[in-house]
Amino acid sequence: MKFIKIIRLWFKKMDPLKFIKDNCSQKFVSDNCIYLIRAGSQSYGTNISSSDEDFKGICVADRKYYMGFRHRFEQYEHHDPDIVVFELTKWAGLLLSVNPNTIENLFVEPEDILYVHPAFQKIIDIRDSALSKNVFNSFSGYAYAQMIKLQNHMRWNKEEIKKPLPEDYGFILNPEFKNLFDTVKAEVQAEVDTSLFNDFQNNKAMTLRLHEEITRLKLTKEEIWESHLKRFIDQEDIYQQILQYKKYYKDLDHYKKYEDWKKNRNPARSAVEAKVGYDAKNAYHTIRLSQMCKEILTEHKVIVKRKHDKDLYLDIRAGKYSYDELMEMSEKLREDCKAAYKTTTLPAQPDYEKFDKLVAEIVDEIAK
Repeated sequence: MKFIKIIRLWFKKMDPLKFIKDNCSQKFVSDNCIYLIRAGSQSYGTNISSSDEDFKGICVADRKYYMGFRHRFEQYEHHDPDIVVFELTKWAGLLLSVNPNTIENLFVEPEDILYVHPAFQKIIDIRDSALSKNVFNSFSGYAYAQMIKLQNHMRWNKEEIKKPLPEDYGFILNPEFKNLFDTVKAEVQAEVDTSLFNDFQNNKAMTLRLHEEITRLKLTKEEIWESHLKRFIDQEDIYQQILQYKKYYKDLDHYKKYEDWKKNRNPARSAVEAKVGYDAKNAYHTIRLSQMCKEILTEHKVIVKRKHDKDLYLDIRAGKYSYDELMEMSEKLREDCKAAYKTTTLPAQPDYEKFDKLVAEIVDEIAK
């Protein structure tokens, strides 16, 4: 294959591509790197003294990863420094689902682009074709997830979570019953998913009505799950045991997240949290994602570098807003996004064909 020189821009603090080359055993990750950027708060312009450096990249894997089924590669990831390099087709799938962390990659400022391959420039040139009405569901969904984290952290700061024990739920762990539980759980969840999405199976772009319906159903999802379980289990004692198993494993998962949170807390971030009573970083991401959602729907722009509202996010990170003020701000933005969704002229879905053709051409050109 004809060698195509990668345009290289030196980063003043470190050379992330050299780091990948020296530390990743899969050489195509660095050899076939087609895009590498500065990401996270550095790219938003909201970084503070304690902020880490984040880098994200895209590569083309060796040809064997596309021609058979034995070899699989989706991403290379390293912590400290924080570097994630996605395989191109994996990244493109996330892009066209309007994944916030991925759509941002195409819209960073030129000074945050560390490496770009001429072939990838073709994708940058059609980046607006990746935008669709799906941005409402994706960005607002991520904002909601940040809000849940914020609320969990507030609760964890106030009370210690104890590890759940099977005996507290009235049973003893039994491998055979655990296997039954896993099987039934999978079947019931498939039934629940089918019932929720059956009316929309031919609509690739999720509608506002579907989004609002799912949001509403989240309030009663346990009741929905239990009603479907009745269709599989008609013995009351087994039915109750399965419900207890489900509650135990849900609480156990919550406990593990709590333990991970305690173990991996950033000291500077924890100090602000102790002062203001909430995780300021989660709060700032909640507002940022909602504001970006509104901008994309109304202006058809993905503004990564937050020059125009940088002070707002820095103030949130510094804990200058009360929890109630943030909730009010978040709710106002959500209503703005719902209104913008109804009037936006963005297409219902991105141009899948255009991106699919271009990604195939890039893989064919670069994969060895």
